[in-house]
Amino acid sequence: MRTIKFRGRSLHKQKDPDGIFQYVMLYGNLIHRGGDCYYIAFYETDYTGQARLSTYLVDADTIGEFTGVKDCNGCDIYEGDIVELDNGQIIGEVVFNDGSFIIKAQYLNCWFSLTSNPVKIIGNIHQKGKCNDTD
Repeated sequence: MRTIKFRGRSLHKQKDPDGIFQYVMLYGNLIHRGGDCYYIAFYETDYTGQARLSTYLVDADTIGEFTGVKDCNGCDIYEGDIVELDNGQIIGEVVFNDGSFIIKAQYLNCWFSLTSNPVKIIGNIHQKGKCNDTD
């Protein structure tokens, strides 16, 4: 059984690991409050060292579900990730289609399995970035 979790870009600037305020990708459970109002919820440690549930409003257009698969570097692969196959010979976007996550190749009219090909995350469709190593 795979873990069900989501990511989405915050609508309000957050402090990233480098201490810079910017719109960051958040990872956790998805809460839909109706209309276009979505939150990512997760536990974080507060200033007293206690874990608390935090919820952050996210851009609905940036929400992606965890595929249950990791790339060759051990990073979680999410819907909307840009990945490379065959040492960069093929680049594509991870999409959900007909009940499964697949790779839609750029410049080719074909699809690739997410699980039968070793893949490497090189970014996502919403921002330039590295894999999330906090999961």
